[in-house]
Amino acid sequence: MLNGKVFKYFARVILFCGKAGSSPFVWDVKTGRLFVSRKLRNKTRSGISVQVGYSIYCVIKAILLTANVGSFYFSISLAYGITINSLLWIPLVVYEKDFAAFMNCSFRFVKEYQGNSLVAPASSYIVQAKPHITPAQSHIAPAQSQMAPA
Repeated sequence: MLNGKVFKYFARVILFCGKAGSSPFVWDVKTGRLFVSRKLRNKTRSGISVQVGYSIYCVIKAILLTANVGSFYFSISLAYGITINSLLWIPLVVYEKDFAAFMNCSFRFVKEYQGNSLVAPASSYIVQAKPHITPAQSHIAPAQSQMAPA
């Protein structure tokens, strides 16, 4: 369930990511919404640009170091890791307003769903074990054989 504690930790994560330059978002505690900050957006875009530039540098360095196999593999693996990270973050940086709107809609839906649903206590979800009843203990007579004695 989304409660105040979850949103408090979410606000801390967003604040930390914004200060580190990896997220263009700001959490508004009063309204409980995610917003895009122009300053953080520029900081995030410059960070992505640096990552893309460094991955290009690693690829060029790997091409030039083909004679030294250890350096070649290290440069290629570093370029691969940075490129994957950049590819994962680029949609978030390019479509930051759409992502913020999506998250705000998701939070709003979950809050309204939690508010409108009738949540049963946890004890009602526990399945009670029924004792095994043998035919001798039941009130129903056992089935009689339909065959006549010969």
